[in-house]
Amino acid sequence: MFTRAVGSKAQELGRIGFLSLLLVQELKSREAISAEDLGSGIHRNAEGSFCLPPPLCPRKPSKYRNLDGTCNNSKNPSWGAIFTGFERLLPPEYRDGTWAFRLSVTNGILPNSRAVSNAVILDGHYPSRSHNAMFTQFGQFITHDISSGVVFTTGNDSAISCCSKDGQDVLPLELQHWACAAISISPKDPFYSQFNRRCINFVRGVLAPSHDCLIGYAKQMNGVSHFLDLSHIYGNSEEKLASLRAPGGLLKTFDDFGRELPPLTKENQCLTSNNVSPCFDSGDNHANQILSLTALHTLFTREHNRIARALYKLNPHLDEEALFFETRRIVQADL
Repeated sequence: MFTRAVGSKAQELGRIGFLSLLLVQELKSREAISAEDLGSGIHRNAEGSFCLPPPLCPRKPSKYRNLDGTCNNSKNPSWGAIFTGFERLLPPEYRDGTWAFRLSVTNGILPNSRAVSNAVILDGHYPSRSHNAMFTQFGQFITHDISSGVVFTTGNDSAISCCSKDGQDVLPLELQHWACAAISISPKDPFYSQFNRRCINFVRGVLAPSHDCLIGYAKQMNGVSHFLDLSHIYGNSEEKLASLRAPGGLLKTFDDFGRELPPLTKENQCLTSNNVSPCFDSGDNHANQILSLTALHTLFTREHNRIARALYKLNPHLDEEALFFETRRIVQADL
């Protein structure tokens, strides 16, 4: 899943990450560092503005996970934090060893990704005897908790379009943003041909700076914490969490004739033709993506409030702060 580079911190860290990449490419052009070194994880040490200060962690670790993912690992406090890079088990296959798209084994251009998708994944109705739709939906719910790729935006934080306004063609190279990597669609595409679409918008991911003062190949930025901490319910910042909390250790809800639903938002997250459908707030911007995903956000919001009320009955001495975070800790364990 992807999100735009919203927020000054994400933009500033992305700028540092991109400048680090330019430095690596310059070193590589001077043969001061090889592609083999980059691929094997041997990186050059960085200085000055490329070296980020470590997070400030309390001497005694908290029993609650930090909202932004920092300090959960006392020896490596930045591991898993928001706006850090996705790590790899294997070296990347960048064409230039740093960031360029890979080539095929014959050094040719890779086949069109949409054409590959159509050839490999057949579009048909194949009911499963062991899994229902919720199996897939819960997988997406977990994915949103641990990963949200951040994509480049324009200078005023607007989304980048690599296709013509009607989506009928890829923009000419001279009109494309440098982060564009649009996917062309065949006029015979079994799905998109119905809508006369010839272009899938695709923008490259923002690069994350290193938190160990080392520079190397590009690592794409994660817009949420890497932990299973229900960040899409509680948010990744104090400001976001404050907007979602209610008195009594509860999460805010919208009362729909006695039913607890996630709170409403006025942000433009819902694409509706009449602008009267409810649009729900959450820790991320995915709660309104599809109805079954909204149902899971509703379920975990209600679960938090159910446990908070029960916990208060058992421990009426708990103050509101302890009640909320103890409840959050239990709900995280539920996941």
